[in-house]
Amino acid sequence: MTLRSLLGTALALVVGCRTEVATTPPEPLVVTEPLEVGRTFTGWFYTGRTSSIWARMSTEMREVFGSASRLADFREEVMRGAGEERAINTERVVNALGAHVYNRIATFSKGG
Repeated sequence: MTLRSLLGTALALVVGCRTEVATTPPEPLVVTEPLEVGRTFTGWFYTGRTSSIWARMSTEMREVFGSASRLADFREEVMRGAGEERAINTERVVNALGAHVYNRIATFSKGG
């Protein structure tokens, strides 16, 4: 899997996440605007708080990863390949298939 496809899949996580959850998540989501939700989920992903993401993932997205630990492993692979985010080049929210899609293009320390 290339770095580009890894990062694309990582950002696609936001598409499969809900802002509401059936059970109490590990940490609260204190924003509701789609751009801020995308930024929050991305921050959680970068800092390893994948359990907060997993708690909000749709059934379909959970099936993609299979388990919370596999999501955490995926995060480690992405961060190992990309390094740290250095700059946000663009970010936006678009509507696709009835969902808000957060799109973030960034520069990372390891390039790619």
